[in-house]
Amino acid sequence: MSAFTVAIDGPVAAGKSTIGRLLAQRISALFFDTGILYRAVAHSVLEQGVDPDDDKRVADVASRFHAELREAGGESRLIVSDRDITDELRSPAIDRACPRFPRTPRSGSIC
Repeated sequence: MSAFTVAIDGPVAAGKSTIGRLLAQRISALFFDTGILYRAVAHSVLEQGVDPDDDKRVADVASRFHAELREAGGESRLIVSDRDITDELRSPAIDRACPRFPRTPRSGSIC
């Protein structure tokens, strides 16, 4: 079977991740929420002590950001600097940092 990608677009809190996870289970595919990458950059920003309101420094962190996606137990995990940070990405600190990041016209905060 050849590889394929399914993308689900829509506004914040519309159920995209829920539908994506259910679909991935149904077709035995790996689910990856690309929006989590913004949270991962926010995580790196906070870990490096960068002010989330400092657009230039945030952009610098983002330009050097590197993550690896791994599958573990049928679930996608985000690895940064050889560390699985997946479970840290839904923390209150990340929630607070994300709204400071640039906003998109359609969905508001990119996190």
